[in-house]
Amino acid sequence: MASALRKLTGKPMMITVLCGGIGLTIGALGGHGLAQVAPATENKGLSVELLARITPELIQRAVGLEGRHLMVRHLTVEPGGTIRKHDHVGRPGLVAITRGELVDGRPDGEKTYGVGTAIIEDEDTVHWLFNRTDEPAEAILCDLRPPKT
Repeated sequence: MASALRKLTGKPMMITVLCGGIGLTIGALGGHGLAQVAPATENKGLSVELLARITPELIQRAVGLEGRHLMVRHLTVEPGGTIRKHDHVGRPGLVAITRGELVDGRPDGEKTYGVGTAIIEDEDTVHWLFNRTDEPAEAILCDLRPPKT
């Protein structure tokens, strides 16, 4: 995957998540444009399906991750749908686009992501998402969440 990312962008990024002592490395594409846009203020045309969860008991085997759980979810954003402005402090994640396009809005601009690309959600991420197309957009979300979220 690193070579595919390098071929597309020249700048591969890799994220490693430790789970039960096993390292899982995921490649992702990052970057943002410079256009100023208004953030989405509500969730609309959205459905999220939980696909899997690794419990806090399994994660506590990995150093520093006690009490956290890893969630993998399927996300659908209908045409015209939005995900409200939010941050990722204490809950890093990845959004891998599997169908359609999503626009990732951030305070410094926005970028459109399509099938085969991924949005990195790290400690500094504050963003919102739009589906500005006439087709549903789908993604697989993977995030490491603190207790009780």
